[in-house]
Amino acid sequence: MEKNLYVIIIFFILAITCIATYNIIGVEVAEDGRLIESFGFIPLALFFSTIGVISAMDMGIRFFVKLIRKNIR
Repeated sequence: MEKNLYVIIIFFILAITCIATYNIIGVEVAEDGRLIESFGFIPLALFFSTIGVISAMDMGIRFFVKLIRKNIR
């Protein structure tokens, strides 16, 4: 159970790092009107946070299933 918790924490830290990196780098408009940004960090942050949420839900469901099975016996 501790390994799953570490995985969840790592994914959330990666998501926060991607968001922070995107904000630190910033967005600029070039003189010719093009938008210059590091767009890749947005989908990465969404991916890492989604994996973290799915892992947390999986861990919670497994915990409650074990708890219910323990109380039935």
